[in-house]
Amino acid sequence: MNTPPVVQVDGLRVRAAPGLDGTITGQLYAGDPVEITAVAKAGSYQQWDQVTLLRDSAGGLPAGYTGWVSQAYLSAPVCGYAKDVQCAYYGEGQYWGPSS
Repeated sequence: MNTPPVVQVDGLRVRAAPGLDGTITGQLYAGDPVEITAVAKAGSYQQWDQVTLLRDSAGGLPAGYTGWVSQAYLSAPVCGYAKDVQCAYYGEGQYWGPSS
């Protein structure tokens, strides 16, 4: 079983595009689980994740909503298999299962 990344702060801005120039489209709150569907670098060091919300957010966004957030404000996913795409997107995540 895998554990998805979770938002670590209240009021995390969701953007239409990666980076601080992306239009803000909503907010996520601590505890909101997400699925990482793509990654991008913006600026020299900041990684941005395109995420899909796995349940309705306290910020009013519905489950299934997709947007970009800074990876710095997400927990690492816990993955059962090394080939899990969530872990690859997050920078390897935390493995607890077989690596096949």
